[in-house]
Amino acid sequence: MMGWHGLGQLKGMWSNFLQNAGKFMSYNIYKIEGDEVKNVHIRFHFETVDIGIVLSINPDHKIQGMFMDDSVKTNPIDKVYLIPISKNEFFINGHQNGGMQDLKITISNKGLILKDGSINFKAESINRKRSNKSQQPIPH
Repeated sequence: MMGWHGLGQLKGMWSNFLQNAGKFMSYNIYKIEGDEVKNVHIRFHFETVDIGIVLSINPDHKIQGMFMDDSVKTNPIDKVYLIPISKNEFFINGHQNGGMQDLKITISNKGLILKDGSINFKAESINRKRSNKSQQPIPH
């Protein structure tokens, strides 16, 4: 359970996020692990960066721990080059896209699936400001 002291720390962290990462945009829960004690992996999306947090929740549904989650790296770029590697699969070269990790995208009747090693994510379109670069990358 997070006491008053923990709540104060959380407020301080959130203020720090807002000061350094800009306005809070949205969040998504992308993984829940465990039976009695659950680890809930959350991505908080700010204007300039995404921040990962894992909440450890006990059987009484109270937070017993909170940790930074760096397992999924994000980058504020909003356009990448897709390199075709098969009929329905594309490669994203991380080195060419701001040093992020290499990724694969699979296109199917279920939509776009983003693969980061053994982790799969359903890709969603989000509205962000578009840059006016002369290159023609495909939005991710």
